Amino acid sequence: MLDATLHLLAEVGYTRLTVEGVAARAGVGKSTVYRWWPSKSALVIEALGTQWDDSPIELTGDSRADIHGIVQAALDGYGRSPLGAAVPGLAVDLMCDPDGAESFEALLQPRRGSLGAILEEAANRGDLPPDTDALLLQDILVGTLLYRLLVSRRPTDGVVEKLVDLFLDGQVPRTVPENQQKV
Repeated sequence: MLDATLHLLAEVGYTRLTVEGVAARAGVGKSTVYRWWPSKSALVIEALGTQWDDSPIELTGDSRADIHGIVQAALDGYGRSPLGAAVPGLAVDLMCDPDGAESFEALLQPRRGSLGAILEEAANRGDLPPDTDALLLQDILVGTLLYRLLVSRRPTDGVVEKLVDLFLDGQVPRTVPENQQKV
């Protein structure tokens, strides 16, 4: 059923995915699906969890490289995976589903924990202020990526570097004059 969910998610997206469609693809009755998962969101979250890479991030000891690496991995994950495609519709459903929201947060927690550890280590090395709010920085990083990917659909080229520069150097992102942009 989880494989059927992932295949349908890739084919039709979260919004058009139905429990009936998953049941038909898996060759089971709809009641069988509901016996294991109380909602479409619960089914999708568990299916996505089978694909989620929560292996530990290898730290280099270089704050810039470590932050860049994990933020780039998040961009790639949200931009090129079933998770990224599912997030908009799933987010709508999770607004009315506290249990689902909790499950989704649990799915994301290992990666958030890794990013938090990287930010805390950067603060310990003096690359960030010692009282850095790592949770808020995580929200800013991932929120920026999700907004770019899902709402504004603006290009993400260079956004990871600009975020890292902002956090580590206080370098406010600047626009590049049109006559200086790469073709």
